[in-house]
Amino acid sequence: MAESSTSSSRYRTDSLFSLSYVLPVYDYGSPGKAALTLLAFTGAKSILIPLSFHLARYLFNPFYSDPNCLLRLVNTTAPEHYEKHIYWRRLQYDDSCVDLKPFVLDQFNDYAQAEFKAWQVLGPAMFFTAVASVLYPFVVRNAKMGSTKAEAWRIVAASLLPCHFTMAAMFMLVHFEMDLTYLVGNIQHHADISRFTDKSNASTVDTLPQGFLLTYFFNIAWLFVCFKYLFHYSRRLQHYSNASLISALFLFSGQVSLKMLKEDHPKFHAVAQENWRDAIPFSFEYRAYHHVFRHHVDGDSFGSSWLFDPLFSKMFQSFAFIHHDIFGIHSATSWGHYAVVCAYDTVQGLAVLGIILGMFLAASKVTQWLERGGGVWGFAVKVGVSLGFVFWLFINGAIFKNSYDVGGGGGGEGVSAGEL
Repeated sequence: MAESSTSSSRYRTDSLFSLSYVLPVYDYGSPGKAALTLLAFTGAKSILIPLSFHLARYLFNPFYSDPNCLLRLVNTTAPEHYEKHIYWRRLQYDDSCVDLKPFVLDQFNDYAQAEFKAWQVLGPAMFFTAVASVLYPFVVRNAKMGSTKAEAWRIVAASLLPCHFTMAAMFMLVHFEMDLTYLVGNIQHHADISRFTDKSNASTVDTLPQGFLLTYFFNIAWLFVCFKYLFHYSRRLQHYSNASLISALFLFSGQVSLKMLKEDHPKFHAVAQENWRDAIPFSFEYRAYHHVFRHHVDGDSFGSSWLFDPLFSKMFQSFAFIHHDIFGIHSATSWGHYAVVCAYDTVQGLAVLGIILGMFLAASKVTQWLERGGGVWGFAVKVGVSLGFVFWLFINGAIFKNSYDVGGGGGGEGVSAGEL
């Protein structure tokens, strides 16, 4: 009887395992519990970001990433841009920064330089850690991050494109938080600070604007924690890969994308042309047009991404509508403001996480196909994955560099380059 019971249990488990290739089935508890856990993780991230800014203002600098100062700075130095921005133009700021020069110079003080140095150290450290982690299963026999080289290859092949687009979505989420949700110091990139200093207003050029480091790393930590939990919970993800290798690929893709962005962004402002409106999606010209002639005009297009821009545009419009029209909030420092932005950021984070999860559930199917040996379909899938590698490298500029040279880069439209 015991053996029969065991066989029956194994059969039900195998049946669920098969079903999990259609829908994500969970190992422990219920999908409702998983959803609540992810909600808790995301809500905690959404609260910790503004809380960290308040602590920085209380402990170190009363004007650290101050929304009132940032809004006044943009409205004073780039009033046409400010007026076209559907969110900023309806916000009210106080008189705490009537003299903007001290606030601008504060973005370049010793504390800001300490954040900048931390970024310069952590960025390369994350990149080399990611490379080592990705190579580990290829050089260590029976490595936990892929028991064989063949398995590790299938995981990397199936995950490279999802990891790239995951980090693209993450960068857009972080950019959205910096410009809208939490009004981070990176907004200075939308202003003209030349009347106050000869320093560049570009992130990661002469400084790292206040709040940039905290926002970025809170989001990266949140992504890793959520994916670790999802890999622990979903049989389908467990079977196809593991959280450690995927996290390494996240870091690798993210650092490569950041490097390409840092190189391309000054060129966007220097050479962008209005006739690039209909350029090929993902091309340098496409991204340059949308960044300069959309993002720096009305604030839209947070990543110049053909894939994700429509979604984030709707988020932009809905956020402004909810904040201003439904709740009637116009102060960037009220308790009502923080309640709305934290709630919205939580929902937005879960939506982005759902998109990312969908990409990796699809990638698990690719891993299945790659496991199936030869045949016409197997060969076609392998060729398709190989082309995917080339496509990924192409859109990141790792193979085909654009020919534009700005000699150190400046800013078009009176605005310097450098923002995320």
